[in-house]
Amino acid sequence: MISKFKLYIFLCFTIYPLHLLYAGASIMNSNQKTFPISELKSPFDAKGWLKADIKRDIEFINLDGKEYPIQGETRSKIFTHKGYLYFYFECLDPDADHLVYAESGRDGEIWKDDSLEINLLDPVSKAEFKIALNPIAAVSDRDSILHYKWNPKYQLLIERNNKGWRAQYAVPLRELNLSLKNKQISCNTGRNRQGRPGAFAEDTAWQPTGTIKAGVSKFFRTLKFSKESFMEERETSKTKTSQTPEQILNFIHAQYKTPVCFVPETKDPVTIDGSLSDLAWTKVKSNDLLDKEGSLNFDLENTRFKSIHSGGKLFIGLELFEKDMKGIQGKKRENGKDLWQDDSVEVFLSPNRSSANDYLHIIINSLNSVYTGRGKKHSEYKGIESSVKKLKDRWVVEMSIDLKALYDSNVFPAV
Repeated sequence: MISKFKLYIFLCFTIYPLHLLYAGASIMNSNQKTFPISELKSPFDAKGWLKADIKRDIEFINLDGKEYPIQGETRSKIFTHKGYLYFYFECLDPDADHLVYAESGRDGEIWKDDSLEINLLDPVSKAEFKIALNPIAAVSDRDSILHYKWNPKYQLLIERNNKGWRAQYAVPLRELNLSLKNKQISCNTGRNRQGRPGAFAEDTAWQPTGTIKAGVSKFFRTLKFSKESFMEERETSKTKTSQTPEQILNFIHAQYKTPVCFVPETKDPVTIDGSLSDLAWTKVKSNDLLDKEGSLNFDLENTRFKSIHSGGKLFIGLELFEKDMKGIQGKKRENGKDLWQDDSVEVFLSPNRSSANDYLHIIINSLNSVYTGRGKKHSEYKGIESSVKKLKDRWVVEMSIDLKALYDSNVFPAV
């Protein structure tokens, strides 16, 4: 049964547009270069927040380094607990009733909201990690290797109140390649307070960079961890025998130098109606399609996709954003004939990266006309169900692909 296995599949998409820490921790002042991080033994209150009596905050200053009044003051603390690196932020806001936030999904455009950012740099491997959060618990995370496909396990608490909002974010040390042999990482944290009636936009940070970005690595502070920070890691590593999905993805990426995504299994029902509103879809992150140069241009219409599998079926959902929905070109086409003339999405599905092998080829336009083919030697494949829905700023494609039928017909001879 395919559903018993974790599914790793190479997917290729093409778009054809026509309309072109305290208790022993030593928290230092911001003018010192090294910031020691210690393990806190019992840091949390009954609700899971850092206890209020842990003092000596890090205070944010203007990102450009200039001395002018800050409307939205920010205080922060950094500490470790049981193998996790914690960041606690208290974001004061004199206009707390009008916080700016819109993004609710993972890896969305959080920079457009009131937001916090965490920038980290491994001084050994030079790997960079960037994490952002907004007042409604949306998270964006990426690294310099897997980009937005870096999907670390994390813990997050968010609270909005009459003084502003606060956040507590934690990420496992192992996700940052930290260990007893590599006990330090460079860091800067920042806050973006969006402009609103009666107030200009405001950018503050732990360390000023003289620019509009907090992620300028030459200004980062060095976080140096105590041995106690890794006690939990040493204990759990003895019993850990299996690889995490992230470790497997890192291996595949290093082998093939190509973007890779993990397709999780879902036990929730999926209805193919073009809405991507089922609970199963909300539990998986979206991925952005890149252009031929491997970059993402937000000035152009962007496309996001996500994938899950269940019961021998692969589910793919795509959101195709358009600046001019009325300008989409396409016709109802019997048997998918001449779909290449329409605005459309194209999917290639193969058990490996060689085009010499059999593969499934799918094209769908905005009117849900579908073409399917099975490599160079095979006729139409009928094991697909699809639906398309047009919204104000995008059209959504949702499809189900019966993998059992592909294997049973020997189109894919092996997993």
